[in-house]
Amino acid sequence: TGETSTKTTKIGRKAVNRIADIVQNLKDFSSEKDSALTTEKLKNIIDKALSLHQTKLKHSNIEVINHVPENLEVLCSPRDLSQSIFHIVHNSIFSLKNSLEKKIYLSATKNNDQVILKISDTGAGISPDLKTKVFEPFFTTKDFGSGENSGSGLGLSSAKGLIESFEGKLELSNPSKAEFTLSLKAQ
Repeated sequence: TGETSTKTTKIGRKAVNRIADIVQNLKDFSSEKDSALTTEKLKNIIDKALSLHQTKLKHSNIEVINHVPENLEVLCSPRDLSQSIFHIVHNSIFSLKNSLEKKIYLSATKNNDQVILKISDTGAGISPDLKTKVFEPFFTTKDFGSGENSGSGLGLSSAKGLIESFEGKLELSNPSKAEFTLSLKAQ
């Protein structure tokens, strides 16, 4: 019928638009464009990073609670900040694998000339004795190699280097909540 055809067409258009958004986000994420600093809305960068995890978040029944205000702007390399957030969220997804409560929290506030972004999850947390090791290259609590339960130990090390490249700061602020704090230049 005509109604079914119209409905199918709308669903098809939504799927094509979604695929186009994913492809564009992947291109932005992996591009080798220069890392020029620009003023960007933090929420937009977070949304792009989260969109790359959308399928995994959905299939893992992980709820993302994003309390980042729409109006916060930061001076950053958008690609590098997006990659850093991607790596932190990737680790959160892994840590929530066996948790009963599966939530990732994001919040941000402006403090003078800084925007403070906090990312945490309801997983088991990080042992306090690992606090200084989590940013070391090749340090991982996952199996080394390939596969769903493995890691290279480069995600957080890379994230820290990327954030520092535009004079930001990344730290593990609360190991028991696996809470990471990013300090970024406010605009």
